[in-house]
Amino acid sequence: IDGAVIDAAYIVSRLHVAVALHGGSGTPLTLEAGEGTGSSSEVGAAKRKQTPSARDVFAALSHTRNLDRVLERLACSKTTTSVVIVLYSQQHAATVVGFVHGEPHALTDLRKYCNEGMAREFYSVGDSESDLEAAVIGRLAISDA
Repeated sequence: IDGAVIDAAYIVSRLHVAVALHGGSGTPLTLEAGEGTGSSSEVGAAKRKQTPSARDVFAALSHTRNLDRVLERLACSKTTTSVVIVLYSQQHAATVVGFVHGEPHALTDLRKYCNEGMAREFYSVGDSESDLEAAVIGRLAISDA
């Protein structure tokens, strides 16, 4: 299964995921909100010949080029209580549901799983920046430039 399992404590919103993956891959993306919710959105139009790897996903979610730091923080650990799973193939979704224990949630619920303090520290967002989502997305946009 080709995908990335990310600690949801560092994911601020659905837009955060969409911006990171769109900027990092250039591949058309479909964000599924979970079975039965019926909401999805397609983002991006450029095509890429090769499907992004889990490493590419982690790199896209970071505002720095230090992949070791990114993997140390965004990958799951013993303290992880919720995850965001990024898959680039619908075929793998059924397989993942078969072995992942837990309950799927809509991507619109991501904010309640985010640990604001951890996200602010990882993305270097100061207390004077009140809108965490805007600050994180701004950092991702600047790092892509």
